[in-house]
Amino acid sequence: MVALLTLIPGHARRHQVSNTMSNDPSSYVRIPQRPPTSQEAAWIRDIVLANPDWADVDLGNLHVVAECGCGCRSVVIEEPPQPQNPKFLGHQGLVGEISLGINVDGKEDVISVLLHFAEGSLSLLEVVWYNFPQPIPATWTEISRHISVGR
Repeated sequence: MVALLTLIPGHARRHQVSNTMSNDPSSYVRIPQRPPTSQEAAWIRDIVLANPDWADVDLGNLHVVAECGCGCRSVVIEEPPQPQNPKFLGHQGLVGEISLGINVDGKEDVISVLLHFAEGSLSLLEVVWYNFPQPIPATWTEISRHISVGR
């Protein structure tokens, strides 16, 4: 396993990246750069729009560069050439979170989706499946949604 390290003068963003699948929920597998899926893009949009500190920020073209090796659907977002939200340069934290109440095969469950930033730019879309190591369901019916924002 290698660390994916993106350098900004005087700062670094680090996510563990591997080239193979893993049962370790903290490992990320490098992938060819791709745009976010429609689901990822919707989650990012919903969280960003809910946070007044981020709602008017031009995110530009986002690209995913790594995926969690455990299959939870968490992804690393490529660092853009310029910070998306310069007022957060020198900081890292949470843009916000979606708590999804879901129904899978008649059973109710919860998925949390957290959007992180580092050095003024989106950095990680983290999907938390509380039944790990069971795989996250391919499909579900959303029965509730709550969005909270970070500060």
